[in-house]
Amino acid sequence: MTTTIAVAEHADDIDCKSESTITAETNGQTTEALPKKKSRKRKLSDGSKNTDKNGSEPPTKKKKRGWTEEEEALYREGLQLYGRDYAKVAKHVGHDRNTAAIRSHSQIYFLKLLAQGTPL
Repeated sequence: MTTTIAVAEHADDIDCKSESTITAETNGQTTEALPKKKSRKRKLSDGSKNTDKNGSEPPTKKKKRGWTEEEEALYREGLQLYGRDYAKVAKHVGHDRNTAAIRSHSQIYFLKLLAQGTPL
């Protein structure tokens, strides 16, 4: 089997239907390769949006917000009072800060202290 692929010197000499289509000539027959595969995003066959088992749309992430000076002061006070009991620190801080937010903030806070050489 002999495969011949023609290469043009100039873009004007190429006769293609799209950028991702390649033609090849094999034993006198011209065949056209399939176009590149597109990304596999989940789409339903009827074109509707993707929903979970209950029929509702998947949850979206909340936008992150910074810590106010008041929240930061309450956080540091909570660390002094409760140590690394993040549930109690979260209740002390309030302002819709949950345990996960306190743990995340603590990780950044302790890394900052370590970089400054301040004892934990």
